[in-house]
Amino acid sequence: MIRDWAEWVSYISMLSVVLPLAIVCIKRNQLVTFQRSIGVLVAVTFISEIIVYVPTFFEIGNLPMLHLFTVLQFVLLANIMRKVLVPLISNRTLNILMMAFILFASIDALFLNGIDNFNSYSRPLASFILVFLALCYFYKTLKELKVKSLDKEPLFWLHIGILIYFSGSFFIFLFTNYIKTSNDALFTLWGIHAIFNIFLNISYAIALWIQPTN
Repeated sequence: MIRDWAEWVSYISMLSVVLPLAIVCIKRNQLVTFQRSIGVLVAVTFISEIIVYVPTFFEIGNLPMLHLFTVLQFVLLANIMRKVLVPLISNRTLNILMMAFILFASIDALFLNGIDNFNSYSRPLASFILVFLALCYFYKTLKELKVKSLDKEPLFWLHIGILIYFSGSFFIFLFTNYIKTSNDALFTLWGIHAIFNIFLNISYAIALWIQPTN
């Protein structure tokens, strides 16, 4: 029963990326620069979902793709967040952070967890850093008080999605390799992760739909 529930939620999670992707197609001529960057991220997510899901039909391992997607997702999100984090966090600091993460993720894939295992070091690290950057955004927004209506600010919705998804998924990523011998626990955790992922894709959709006011 737990497995059936988790699988259904996972299917919905996989399909949820179609919502922001459809908005990208509908509003492609109206999107500003950072929204186009979100569109690229959504397209990468969609392609990754297909590449990750298809091999399961043939009982082929799909974890190498997750290592690559972790890096792409981190770099794309950090570059989008750069728009509002500078000068609170300098461009140089963000560049160093991204290069250091890419290096660590490569070491994780090659020497720590290995390319055929879940990246339980680099995935939680990416989550921790992105949650920290999201909190920096909220701090900067509250300090400057430049945004009059948060509900009409695309980047607010993006950072809400980032904060909830990555903070909620942090411990799932951290302990996946330790509980993989318990199927019920594993399916439950990844069912919960699927719910967080649905919320993230909805936040992408809102951030793409709202027209920036400045």
